[in-house]
Amino acid sequence: MIHRIVQFALRQRFLVLMMAVLIIMAGTISFQRMPVDAYPDLSPPLAACLGLLPTAVSTGIGSDTQKPFAIVIVAGLISRLFLGFFVNPVLYEMVAHDGDVLQV
Repeated sequence: MIHRIVQFALRQRFLVLMMAVLIIMAGTISFQRMPVDAYPDLSPPLAACLGLLPTAVSTGIGSDTQKPFAIVIVAGLISRLFLGFFVNPVLYEMVAHDGDVLQV
């Protein structure tokens, strides 16, 4: 299944690029209209990503065992930042109704 998705993305690069641009544009527009209470907190994954970055780019002794894990964690955190900043506001726009109050 994943192999077919990757093959499609490689064949239809322009379509994938346009979808990414549309998601970013929709997220930016939705983020501007979202109430301040619903803003995603991006500090924890950003701090963890910056803290693991030296491990992900290290070349010293013992880095052969730690580097792959750090790369996977940093990539996951970066994708979480992207989803939290661009996709969550779009989902909020789709689900929230006028007059809804976010209760924390």
